[in-house]
Amino acid sequence: MAAVARRQPLVSRRPAELAARLIRSVVQFLKNVSRQNLHLGSAEERIHPDEPAMTARIIEVFRQNLLQRYSTRKVERGANARTYGVVRAEFRVLSGLPDDLAQDILREQEFASLAQLDFADVLSVNPWHSLPDHRPLGGINRSRKALYREQSRLRQQLNGVEHHEPTGAEVFA
Repeated sequence: MAAVARRQPLVSRRPAELAARLIRSVVQFLKNVSRQNLHLGSAEERIHPDEPAMTARIIEVFRQNLLQRYSTRKVERGANARTYGVVRAEFRVLSGLPDDLAQDILREQEFASLAQLDFADVLSVNPWHSLPDHRPLGGINRSRKALYREQSRLRQQLNGVEHHEPTGAEVFA
Protein backbone atom coordinates (compact mmCIF):
# COMPACT_ATOMS: atom_id res chain seq x y z
CA MET A 1 0.00 0.00 0.00
CA ALA A 2 1.38 3.40 -1.02
CA ALA A 3 2.13 5.92 1.68
CA VAL A 4 -0.07 8.99 1.67
CA ALA A 5 1.72 12.29 2.08
CA ARG A 6 0.02 14.35 4.75
CA ARG A 7 0.34 17.98 5.53
CA GLN A 8 2.05 18.72 8.80
CA PRO A 9 -0.18 20.25 11.45
CA LEU A 10 0.26 23.97 11.98
CA VAL A 11 1.71 23.58 15.47
CA SER A 12 4.65 21.47 14.30
CA ARG A 13 5.88 24.02 11.76
CA ARG A 14 9.04 25.86 12.59
CA PRO A 15 8.54 29.19 14.35
CA ALA A 16 10.57 31.06 11.69
CA GLU A 17 8.27 29.77 8.94
CA LEU A 18 5.18 30.84 10.88
CA ALA A 19 6.66 34.28 11.57
CA ALA A 20 7.56 34.79 7.90
CA ARG A 21 4.05 33.82 6.84
CA LEU A 22 2.52 36.20 9.38
CA ILE A 23 4.75 39.06 8.26
CA ARG A 24 3.85 38.48 4.59
CA SER A 25 0.15 38.51 5.45
CA VAL A 26 0.43 41.73 7.49
CA VAL A 27 2.45 43.48 4.74
CA GLN A 28 -0.10 42.47 2.07
CA PHE A 29 -2.94 43.67 4.31
CA LEU A 30 -1.24 47.05 4.81
CA LYS A 31 -0.68 47.42 1.05
CA ASN A 32 -4.34 46.69 0.35
CA VAL A 33 -5.61 49.07 3.05
CA SER A 34 -3.64 51.96 1.56
CA ARG A 35 -4.91 51.37 -1.98
CA GLN A 36 -7.67 53.58 -3.26
CA ASN A 37 -10.83 51.69 -4.21
CA LEU A 38 -11.45 52.60 -7.84
CA HIS A 39 -14.72 50.63 -7.93
CA LEU A 40 -13.63 48.78 -11.07
CA GLY A 41 -15.54 45.77 -12.29
CA SER A 42 -14.08 42.42 -13.26
CA ALA A 43 -11.52 42.80 -16.11
CA GLU A 44 -12.05 46.58 -15.97
CA GLU A 45 -9.01 48.79 -15.62
CA ARG A 46 -7.87 52.37 -15.49
CA ILE A 47 -5.51 53.26 -18.32
CA HIS A 48 -2.39 55.24 -17.42
CA PRO A 49 -2.51 58.66 -19.15
CA ASP A 50 1.03 58.25 -20.56
CA GLU A 51 0.38 54.75 -21.94
CA PRO A 52 0.19 55.79 -25.62
CA ALA A 53 3.49 57.71 -25.39
CA MET A 54 5.22 54.85 -23.54
CA THR A 55 3.96 52.37 -26.13
CA ALA A 56 5.19 54.59 -28.97
CA ARG A 57 8.69 54.71 -27.41
CA ILE A 58 8.78 50.90 -27.05
CA ILE A 59 7.67 50.46 -30.67
CA GLU A 60 10.35 52.86 -31.90
CA VAL A 61 13.09 50.88 -30.09
CA PHE A 62 11.89 47.65 -31.70
CA ARG A 63 11.53 49.38 -35.08
CA GLN A 64 15.12 50.62 -34.98
CA ASN A 65 16.27 47.13 -33.96
CA LEU A 66 14.49 45.54 -36.93
CA LEU A 67 15.90 48.13 -39.33
CA GLN A 68 19.42 47.55 -38.01
CA ARG A 69 19.31 43.74 -37.82
CA TYR A 70 17.62 43.09 -41.16
CA SER A 71 19.05 45.82 -43.37
CA THR A 72 20.48 43.34 -45.90
CA ARG A 73 18.12 40.35 -45.81
CA LYS A 74 14.50 39.28 -45.63
CA VAL A 75 12.84 40.13 -42.33
CA GLU A 76 11.54 37.00 -40.60
CA ARG A 77 9.05 36.66 -37.79
CA GLY A 78 10.72 36.64 -34.39
CA ALA A 79 9.64 33.17 -33.31
CA ASN A 80 9.85 29.66 -34.60
CA ALA A 81 9.15 26.19 -33.27
CA ARG A 82 12.79 25.30 -32.68
CA THR A 83 13.51 28.47 -30.73
CA TYR A 84 10.61 27.86 -28.39
CA GLY A 85 11.02 24.09 -28.17
CA VAL A 86 7.71 23.21 -29.81
CA VAL A 87 8.22 20.02 -31.72
CA ARG A 88 4.67 18.76 -32.04
CA ALA A 89 1.35 19.98 -30.75
CA GLU A 90 -2.08 18.43 -30.60
CA PHE A 91 -5.43 20.12 -30.19
CA ARG A 92 -8.58 18.26 -29.19
CA VAL A 93 -12.00 19.73 -28.47
CA LEU A 94 -13.28 18.01 -25.36
CA SER A 95 -16.72 16.47 -25.49
CA GLY A 96 -19.37 18.13 -23.38
CA LEU A 97 -18.19 21.71 -23.93
CA PRO A 98 -20.85 24.35 -24.64
CA ASP A 99 -21.28 25.03 -28.37
CA ASP A 100 -19.79 28.53 -28.15
CA LEU A 101 -16.53 27.04 -26.79
CA ALA A 102 -16.39 23.85 -28.85
CA GLN A 103 -15.53 25.46 -32.17
CA ASP A 104 -13.43 24.04 -34.96
CA ILE A 105 -10.82 26.79 -34.78
CA LEU A 106 -7.80 24.73 -35.78
CA ARG A 107 -7.69 22.50 -38.78
CA GLU A 108 -4.81 20.43 -40.05
CA GLN A 109 -3.36 22.08 -43.11
CA GLU A 110 -1.00 20.91 -45.78
CA PHE A 111 1.22 23.48 -47.46
CA ALA A 112 1.72 22.01 -50.90
CA SER A 113 2.02 24.98 -53.24
CA LEU A 114 4.21 28.06 -53.56
CA ALA A 115 1.10 30.26 -53.60
CA GLN A 116 0.06 28.84 -50.23
CA LEU A 117 3.52 29.39 -48.75
CA ASP A 118 3.63 32.95 -50.13
CA PHE A 119 0.21 33.64 -48.62
CA ALA A 120 1.31 32.32 -45.21
CA ASP A 121 4.38 34.56 -45.38
CA VAL A 122 2.32 37.78 -45.38
CA LEU A 123 -0.02 36.84 -42.55
CA SER A 124 0.33 38.16 -39.03
CA VAL A 125 -0.21 35.74 -36.19
CA ASN A 126 -1.09 37.12 -32.78
CA PRO A 127 -3.35 36.40 -29.79
CA TRP A 128 -5.90 38.99 -30.92
CA HIS A 129 -6.88 36.75 -33.85
CA SER A 130 -9.15 34.89 -31.45
CA LEU A 131 -12.61 34.99 -29.95
CA PRO A 132 -13.21 38.28 -28.09
CA ASP A 133 -13.48 36.53 -24.71
CA HIS A 134 -10.05 34.96 -25.22
CA ARG A 135 -8.14 38.10 -26.19
CA PRO A 136 -5.41 39.41 -23.86
CA LEU A 137 -6.26 42.22 -21.43
CA GLY A 138 -4.24 44.86 -19.64
CA GLY A 139 -1.85 47.69 -20.32
CA ILE A 140 1.08 45.44 -21.16
CA ASN A 141 -1.05 43.57 -23.67
CA ARG A 142 -2.36 46.79 -25.26
CA SER A 143 1.27 47.84 -25.78
CA ARG A 144 2.08 44.34 -27.03
CA LYS A 145 -0.79 44.49 -29.53
CA ALA A 146 0.42 47.84 -30.91
CA LEU A 147 3.98 46.49 -31.06
CA TYR A 148 2.89 43.33 -32.91
CA ARG A 149 0.90 45.41 -35.40
CA GLU A 150 3.82 47.78 -36.05
CA GLN A 151 6.42 45.01 -36.33
CA SER A 152 4.21 43.12 -38.77
CA ARG A 153 3.64 46.27 -40.84
CA LEU A 154 7.35 47.07 -40.88
CA ARG A 155 8.37 43.48 -41.67
CA GLN A 156 5.98 43.35 -44.60
CA GLN A 157 7.03 46.81 -45.80
CA LEU A 158 10.73 45.88 -45.73
CA ASN A 159 9.97 42.61 -47.54
CA GLY A 160 7.91 44.43 -50.18
CA VAL A 161 4.70 42.49 -49.52
CA GLU A 162 1.16 43.60 -48.70
CA HIS A 163 -0.68 42.54 -45.57
CA HIS A 164 -3.64 40.19 -46.03
CA GLU A 165 -6.16 38.87 -43.56
CA PRO A 166 -7.44 35.39 -44.36
CA THR A 167 -11.13 35.00 -45.12
CA GLY A 168 -11.24 31.21 -45.10
CA ALA A 169 -12.32 31.17 -48.73
CA GLU A 170 -8.78 31.03 -50.12
CA VAL A 171 -8.13 28.24 -52.63
CA PHE A 172 -4.61 27.17 -53.62
CA ALA A 173 -3.87 25.07 -56.65
